[in-house]
Amino acid sequence: MTEFEYIEAYRNTLELIGTAKMHFVTMLLAYVLTAYFAGKTLNRAIAVSVSVLYTCFVGGPLATVYGLQFSLDNLLEDVNRAFPNSAFFENHAASGTLGIALGFAPAVLGWLGSLIYMHAYIRGRNW
Repeated sequence: MTEFEYIEAYRNTLELIGTAKMHFVTMLLAYVLTAYFAGKTLNRAIAVSVSVLYTCFVGGPLATVYGLQFSLDNLLEDVNRAFPNSAFFENHAASGTLGIALGFAPAVLGWLGSLIYMHAYIRGRNW
């Protein structure tokens, strides 16, 4: 691959990560608003069903973000081997496992927090 193709792949991967995170935030906000406005009025079966559906739909963007962060890390390792003196990639080091975890952990915590918000805070004793 040429340096331009690496730059293009890098930008495309960042764009895909951003899109997946926007989908995640959209679903997160929809679930939290559903919990806020209708959480107390839902019976137990419907509340659990909504939570299960939410978890299934959120799993896609979460898995996408996780996988794309691995791809981005591998891409940066490849470009640093192929073009060690690249002007574009000189400040873009591969993040490793810690960077991947720090990029993925807030989304998982948001997902868990929204479930706790619905079932512990909003529904409370009605559970």
